[in-house]
Amino acid sequence: MVGKSFCGLDSADPRIGGGSQSNVNDGSRIQLTTAEVKHRQHPWLALFCCVLSLACTCRPTFGRGTLKIFKVGVANRSFIPKGSYDWRAAETHALLVTIWYPASASAVARPQTLGPPEAPLFIAGNAAPDAKFPDLPHRFPLVLLSHGTGGSAMQLAWLGTYLAAHGYVAAAVNHPGDNALEPYTLQGFMLWWLRARDLSIVLDHLLADPIFGARIDKSRVGAAGFSLGGYTMIELAGGVTNPQAVLDYCDSPRSHGTCNIHEFPDLAGKARQLLKTDSGFAAAFTLGNESYSDSRIRAVFCIAPALGVAFSPETLANVSIPVEIVAGSADPIAPPPDNAEYLAHHIRHARITILPDGVAHYTFLDSCGPAGKKSLPVYCSDAPGVDRQRVHEEVARMAARFFDRNLRELGSRQTIAGLHGHARLSARYNVGLQGDAMPTRDEAWQLLCEYTQSESLRKHMLAVETCVRAYARKFGAHENTWGLAALLHDFDYERWPNHEHAPDREHPAEGARILRERGYSEEIIRAILSHADYCDVPRQSQLEHVLFACDELAGFLTACTYVRPSKSILDLEVDSVKKRLKTKPSPEAFLAKTSAKAPKSSACRSRSTSPFASKRCGRTRTPSGCAAMRLPPRRPRGRSRNLPESYCPLLSLTGSLTERGKLIHPCETVSRKGLGF
Repeated sequence: MVGKSFCGLDSADPRIGGGSQSNVNDGSRIQLTTAEVKHRQHPWLALFCCVLSLACTCRPTFGRGTLKIFKVGVANRSFIPKGSYDWRAAETHALLVTIWYPASASAVARPQTLGPPEAPLFIAGNAAPDAKFPDLPHRFPLVLLSHGTGGSAMQLAWLGTYLAAHGYVAAAVNHPGDNALEPYTLQGFMLWWLRARDLSIVLDHLLADPIFGARIDKSRVGAAGFSLGGYTMIELAGGVTNPQAVLDYCDSPRSHGTCNIHEFPDLAGKARQLLKTDSGFAAAFTLGNESYSDSRIRAVFCIAPALGVAFSPETLANVSIPVEIVAGSADPIAPPPDNAEYLAHHIRHARITILPDGVAHYTFLDSCGPAGKKSLPVYCSDAPGVDRQRVHEEVARMAARFFDRNLRELGSRQTIAGLHGHARLSARYNVGLQGDAMPTRDEAWQLLCEYTQSESLRKHMLAVETCVRAYARKFGAHENTWGLAALLHDFDYERWPNHEHAPDREHPAEGARILRERGYSEEIIRAILSHADYCDVPRQSQLEHVLFACDELAGFLTACTYVRPSKSILDLEVDSVKKRLKTKPSPEAFLAKTSAKAPKSSACRSRSTSPFASKRCGRTRTPSGCAAMRLPPRRPRGRSRNLPESYCPLLSLTGSLTERGKLIHPCETVSRKGLGF
């Protein structure tokens, strides 16, 4: 399916020019619907349901700690590129930029409005003109903002001020010939790809600015855009426009009249005429097929993106940086199926959220004042039940979380949230600043559910997480890091099962790539890769050994449970588990089959190095029963005198999950009542 073209060129009124900060309230979240993903089911995974349903009862809920919110400053800049520049026939030969940024506590904010002060058309909160930066931190990440066709930088004030309040510098540019501060030009409406160049030039000048340059972390730069600004994000990310495809689309019945913009009736026809009479425009039009990506941009956030038809599936497949897309389900200007959903479908791992219940295209413009609602109903009239300010709050929060995940300091584990106390805390799992270095557990669970539909496979990952967290507590390791590795170790398996055991593609290599894009640590990624022997990543760290062992153990305990009459893990005796461990294949068979990379001789040591290990760990037969679903049972071949220490957890976890001789879930606070299968 192809996207609409000019349907996304916002036919904004020339009176729409500016805005300001949106006041954030704590209202309930609006309902979100995420695009469904088709997955293949694996019936053999149903075996895991037993032991894992217990894990579901222990899944923690993370709350958000006290947030430190900055006051917001606002400043303006006029940047003039060196040398020649295509101003698209605009009257103003300068890039006019509005910048919102974190301000010191002494800053005095003023209302920001659009239109006559006595009768503002748009209202967007407060900001302090030319306020000072706070003393700390020394540098902030930067987000570049791109408005829609016919709009202006100030129409993104609701987003820019929110980002500034949460620790970002946000800079919005007025695109030449395509903004409400001056007369529109056909060149400004047609040479869309030059918008990406505008943002790159603004970035150059901001980094050289005597005030902002010293306070921006140039290694942490993202971008966000609305409508045609959303299209601009794809250009920055590596998409390449096909201008002729857009003209052809507008001439076809597939456009359904969406190319007709009231500022430029018959825009495509006029563009064709100008191509014949204006050699400069014709030369510029041929440059649309070039790439305008900027490698300094690490992530892009698209709001109601337009002009999807400009990008072929092949060029969208080349986009490699994180992309998140949000749009309204009732958008008649840039209908999601032909724009947001089209882009998300062809950009690998792009995340998309469709806001339901009447959210439309112009819902993402600044909030309207009484005068705006009266004189600009096209841009100010929302469907019944749609609270524009609440939508702004929700989308701005989504953008801040997206950039928190993807604009981390290079070489550092600290996020913006960590710097300013935006901690997501869980006393249950002892998550501190180190845990804040990565996405939260709730975000990890959402990622898991995005790629895994199988209930049994979800339960398997929950059970492995529970076991691994128990070991983290015993070993004194960082529980949240270990738990995230366990929870996500198979999240990509359903979509990329990797039956051929390719080391560099499908599971778990594909998942590793996704996790890197989402900001997970290399410690977690390496542990996940090491649990698949065919990836040729030898298990070295304690986490890697424990993850591999608990992954196998979860299946083994489930198998043991299924042979019980009640099929309940609460009736599973420890002695029964140990007995079954002793009747499975030999150490040699197990090690050869499941861990060719394991240490050849690492004797099981004392309880001080393996707190869960039983007293008989070194004299117990190998726990190859954990691979019982893969290996046919055969007669044992004697005892293992030197069982590798890395497999002690596999044996001894049964002992750690006991209470009066019964196996229980390692979540200490879980109630045992009513948890039978």
